[in-house]
Amino acid sequence: MEDGHKERSKAKSKMKNSWSTFITSILVLIYFLNHHHHHSNHHHHLNRSSKQRAIKPTSAQLSISNRLSQEWLSTGRLVSPLSTPSQPIDLVWTWANHSKPREDQGILTAATQYLYREHDELRFSLRSSLISLPPQFIRSRQIITSSTRPHWLASSHPTLSFILHSHLFKFIDHSKILLSYQWFKHYVPSLNSLAIESQFGHLSTIHDNFLYLNDDCFFINKFSQGDFSSELFGPVFRIQFDLKVEDDQINRSGSLASRGEWPSLGYSNYLLSQRFVSEIWREEIFITASSRVRGQRRELNMMYLSTWYHIEKHREAMLHSFIMLQSDQNQDGMMTRKEREGMMKRIGTGDEEVIEVYKPFRPRRGIVEDGLRDSAPLETDYEWISSDGYPLIGPNMKELLDYRHQEIVPRIICRLNLTHCFPPPLSTETFSSTEKILGRIAHEKPECGDCLLALLIGQQSTGIESLLPPRTFRTSIAEWLDSNILATRPFSSFNKLAHGLCFFEKPFIRSSRFHKPTLFTHDPRFWAIRNIQRYQYVLGNTPSRFDVLTTLPSSRKLLTFLSQKFTKKDGFNRALLVTINDRIFTPHLAHVHRLFVAWLNQSWPFPAPWENNP
Repeated sequence: MEDGHKERSKAKSKMKNSWSTFITSILVLIYFLNHHHHHSNHHHHLNRSSKQRAIKPTSAQLSISNRLSQEWLSTGRLVSPLSTPSQPIDLVWTWANHSKPREDQGILTAATQYLYREHDELRFSLRSSLISLPPQFIRSRQIITSSTRPHWLASSHPTLSFILHSHLFKFIDHSKILLSYQWFKHYVPSLNSLAIESQFGHLSTIHDNFLYLNDDCFFINKFSQGDFSSELFGPVFRIQFDLKVEDDQINRSGSLASRGEWPSLGYSNYLLSQRFVSEIWREEIFITASSRVRGQRRELNMMYLSTWYHIEKHREAMLHSFIMLQSDQNQDGMMTRKEREGMMKRIGTGDEEVIEVYKPFRPRRGIVEDGLRDSAPLETDYEWISSDGYPLIGPNMKELLDYRHQEIVPRIICRLNLTHCFPPPLSTETFSSTEKILGRIAHEKPECGDCLLALLIGQQSTGIESLLPPRTFRTSIAEWLDSNILATRPFSSFNKLAHGLCFFEKPFIRSSRFHKPTLFTHDPRFWAIRNIQRYQYVLGNTPSRFDVLTTLPSSRKLLTFLSQKFTKKDGFNRALLVTINDRIFTPHLAHVHRLFVAWLNQSWPFPAPWENNP
């Protein structure tokens, strides 16, 4: 018995020693994974003064696991169906027609009276959303207004809320109480939709994506969640590519030319060119908010600015992944000659100095329908998904390139000049700064970054594997842990000017060689995936109209035409987004008003739950 006990003790001791050896080996391996560098210049960028800040994960980053995110972005396919449904969104209306300024303020003129006329549009815009949008798609309906509650609206309802301008607008410096009081007294409430939109960043009651409407916007027939947003593909943007917006630095405030949309679009494009939200253009947003009436001050267009900022950040994230996380194999901020040679090989260079890049062929084969299933878009054509790269190739592009269809005759869309885009280092230099390389192709020579993305995306039919760092043992550990920590780490600093921007080679800045936030979180592949996932988007085409009420005959013809859209016949009448704008000529005002109100009541006759009982 005693000998048997000794043998069991020896066996336990051997097993214990084996486990100790295994655990020690794993810890040593992890140490080398986290501390090994090819050369001693690894601290080149670690002590920069730019401070990284944690950012809030998006709902997609929280709801889609590391494994599924990697599977989706790298291959463009989901082997396992997505179990997490798309999150509901918020609908936000601005309502200002009732806020008619006093004539003694010198604001109201005969030319602007139509801006403040009321036909009860808000009531029916809300009703149309109730009929046309799936109920599980809507988290809330919110109305931004100056003060007055519509007479037909119930005092409270759980799915509809009011947000006053006094709660939405924020003074630029909270510590200056007296100045803040004076500012609110002069500029709030606002009569300017651009000023109101500039304050959307202060909405604390909305989530990642929201649908913004004016009170003269209506839904006709049924839409699905995928027509507007999804966790898998991102928000759906609708952009008119044949309408080119030029940079406009001229301050037109106070002039007649400043009262339309174009000055704000041109100024916003100029800001994007300088640094292509609310914290980056903080001063410009505040000045826009201080423009109580359209054109009073220099204004930006927040919808245009935020849309294109999102698209440009996605472009940056893809280029950052390829240059600083894939090509710089140890992510130390310096590219050796060997790493540069490897990058050029992956680009596909031989002896040529200029590479002709042909239009990629990226067939979808049902990935939208398979990915979204019941939430797939009913009425929106996904013309471009962000995993296809960057939609603008060349300065004179007037239409969106369609990678879904193969060209009969291969078409060259750009030429990548390697000497121009990637100047070789001087003979005396052993290393090149990856941040400088990225800055050059992303901002200094943007045509280089655009063409590079088209070339790399074209190397595979789906997914963006060609842009990502390779999978390693650390990737497997990060996938198993499924932590969201990397979704909180930005890949760049926040700066309105391109030359002031810093790109980071690691998700965490080390204050010393001994400082490590965690052993498992720093995986460059998952960091790249989470960065790119944050800025996913779709460029979609949905049937839509912008119509204008002017005279009685033309208004009657228009409303009769729209009435026919409510009945689907043989699939010809699709769902429709329609804006009906009041530009009614004064002699026709009373007649057109009665006609329009009758049409609204006929089109959406049933009261919504948030309306008072008549």
